[in-house]
Amino acid sequence: MRNFLIFAAAILCLLSCNKGPAPSSYGDDEILFRADGTFSASVTTKATEVTGSNLSQIYVNASQGTSGSEEELWSNVSFSKSSDKYSGGKYWPNYSTNSISMHFYSSNLPLTFSSTGAIVSVPDNSTDVVCAYCENPSWKAENTLYMHHILARLGKCTISLPSGYNGSGLTVKITPNYSGTYNIRTAKWITSTPASSQVTIATAFGSSGNANDIYLLPGNYTLTATYTLTKGTGSGAYSETFTKTASVNLAPGMINLISATLPEGEATDIVFAVTVNPWTDYSITASFS
Repeated sequence: MRNFLIFAAAILCLLSCNKGPAPSSYGDDEILFRADGTFSASVTTKATEVTGSNLSQIYVNASQGTSGSEEELWSNVSFSKSSDKYSGGKYWPNYSTNSISMHFYSSNLPLTFSSTGAIVSVPDNSTDVVCAYCENPSWKAENTLYMHHILARLGKCTISLPSGYNGSGLTVKITPNYSGTYNIRTAKWITSTPASSQVTIATAFGSSGNANDIYLLPGNYTLTATYTLTKGTGSGAYSETFTKTASVNLAPGMINLISATLPEGEATDIVFAVTVNPWTDYSITASFS
């Protein structure tokens, strides 16, 4: 009898102390999300709400495998915000062996599975797109997803005149790149589609005005500035219109503030160079009659 009790206790311990992934039918292993900051979120078991985030919805993807060879476990599990709280959830994914790496991907846009990671498709007119990647999350433990902005935000454009000149007719334009696809695992853009027309980002000289709030794919852009310079008054006044270009690199996750001083161009004031020969004797013979 004593041996039977010891054997039963050992079996009970094995059942209660098992740390491996539970079957998906186990309700107490449900995974829900809780936000820790403005753009951070956590994956945790037995959590019931999400607070402190201004994201209206979060999508989550889970996969297993190694880089370049992943298998999707579940995708686009949605957690929606209501009354400053998020609701939603997903059971811990079953996978064949603990030795295979697990991955969580998250974004406020729907995800598409790829063998090399989760992909986010960013359409035109998107504002703030945030993503997170968590490699090898721990079971029955809190796993933080650090959400990061993947777009570059274009802010104020300050254009200064060259010294001594007046200016008019300023327009600064950029060809925006709004849409593309982004790999969350590699944190790199895969494709991008520039817009078919330019957008004006500045029409006034100086620091006032020219306030923008445009979301673009990060990277190099060409600015085109058209402007007229004037100098002086009256018949000797100078006026000329220019079109100049400049290259700028817009960084992701930042409000990019652009400033520039316009060049004078190629025309300048008229200058005369005068040379005076030295005095020399010049003999003249006068004939009187």
